[in-house]
Amino acid sequence: MARSNRQLTQLAVEAVDLALEYGFLIGTTIAGNTEISSSGEGVQVKLFGKEILFLDFQANRVTTVVVRSGNFYDSKGRPSRTTRERLNGLLDLLGDRGIIPEGTRVFLTDDGCRVGKGDQSQPLDKDNPAASLLTSFKQIPDSIIAKGLV
Repeated sequence: MARSNRQLTQLAVEAVDLALEYGFLIGTTIAGNTEISSSGEGVQVKLFGKEILFLDFQANRVTTVVVRSGNFYDSKGRPSRTTRERLNGLLDLLGDRGIIPEGTRVFLTDDGCRVGKGDQSQPLDKDNPAASLLTSFKQIPDSIIAKGLV
């Protein structure tokens, strides 16, 4: 059985964390099957060349978090184990930073896969390949803005 590479999940988490900390100016990082790119407009994470996460950035704030399946599914039409692992590492970071509610996860249910927290979740599967998570409009620190990094 193939296992996903947790080191690549950690790389994605660290790259997105740097982008959030320093105003979305990390450029592009590629390692194995994972690509993270950022600009003044947002951060994009790809798995095997397909987007699985996009953070929209407007007026020095993360305004939207879009989670995607990446079009990789198991036999039941749920996002692949690797996709779920990458997304859960990234969602943990976003929760720790107060951008989305802590505990937001991609999780399996009896009838499929969902993203969110408890009752506040949306389907994420072959029939619903994307979910938009509204945020707390996390303000980028004034110190970052003053440095002209955004």
